[in-house]
Amino acid sequence: MKNLLSLSLFALVIIFSGCSKNSGNVNPKKTDTTTTITTGTISGGTGVYIAGYEAFYKGADTLTVVSANVPNVAKVWKNGKAVNLTDGKYDAEATAVYANTTDVYVAGYEKNSAGFKVATVWKNGVAGRLGDGKEDSYANSITVDGTNVYVAGNVVGSSVTVGTLWKNGTGSALANCEAANSVAVYGGKVYVCGSDNDIIPNLWVNGTATKLLGAGVGVPNYIAIAANGERYIAGDFENNGTVAGYWNNEKFKLLGNIPGEGYGSGEIKSVATDGADVYLLGFNDLGPVLWKNEVPKQVYFNADPAPGDKTYYGNSLIGVAKSTDVLMTGWRTSSVVGSYTHNVDRPLLWTNTTGSLLDNGDSDAIKKVYPITGGKANAICVVK
Repeated sequence: MKNLLSLSLFALVIIFSGCSKNSGNVNPKKTDTTTTITTGTISGGTGVYIAGYEAFYKGADTLTVVSANVPNVAKVWKNGKAVNLTDGKYDAEATAVYANTTDVYVAGYEKNSAGFKVATVWKNGVAGRLGDGKEDSYANSITVDGTNVYVAGNVVGSSVTVGTLWKNGTGSALANCEAANSVAVYGGKVYVCGSDNDIIPNLWVNGTATKLLGAGVGVPNYIAIAANGERYIAGDFENNGTVAGYWNNEKFKLLGNIPGEGYGSGEIKSVATDGADVYLLGFNDLGPVLWKNEVPKQVYFNADPAPGDKTYYGNSLIGVAKSTDVLMTGWRTSSVVGSYTHNVDRPLLWTNTTGSLLDNGDSDAIKKVYPITGGKANAICVVK
């Protein structure tokens, strides 16, 4: 599945082909040896799958938080239960997810011992490397068509970033592509949306690029294809500030402000459709905004378990779980105030704009070392 939900915004598996979702230090952070991170396996089936990562913090209490400076752990949640994909030796992050009735594919990266980020796909929890480990590489989106696994991402060379499409582990550079952000398959054709070397939005169909109309300089973040072949691409472009919009069959449509709020529409990170309605997730100055058929609604977070100021972001893909539910993932940032202010991110799942925190599922031993753990939820996929 997607490229769901780059929502980074969300990935989804309903009537379109993909679920998934949108840099690095040179030196890998070293693990804290006072505790052990245990990896696990996962299988497919009916449920809600979320890809992201966990970050660790420790301090005397929740008001005196000191970063533990340990690597982030790539994670996947199935129906709210967390599974570690990495053991915490090096930084890692899961950015996209696709699941079906038997298997779960998670895309992201893990640093190697040389400090390079390596694009990776975990199938049912087992890692397969896409990058060569000699330069940074990223997996941004994943979908599966039959026996073929497609991943869109980037390879960062010494002087240039190359948008890349991997098919069954073999990578091919996309012509004149600097950022490959999302991949979908429909009708035997492979679609990749992203930006060319001039930061102009493009859609590659079976490797051939077409400039997307009406946006100028901008970033297409996510592609969803409906059962009837309608193509929807979420994105944004620069026009005296960041302006939100989307493409319907390569024709650009601008999204307006929240009525009465006066806040700009900002960035659009993900799109999904159930055949009748089109949903887009993005941001304004107040936080996440959900558009249903171009009508915007501000998304708030209802729970408040942590001290300090709160902000929240829906930076993953969105999915329609059934006719009445819209699922969105992202994170919440708490400003924890002690001897100094420290921002702690925590992964979120919204159901019909009602937010809840995701449980990282840590053992008592880990909780004793790291009183506060956080992280981000980057993508979501739904198997009905």
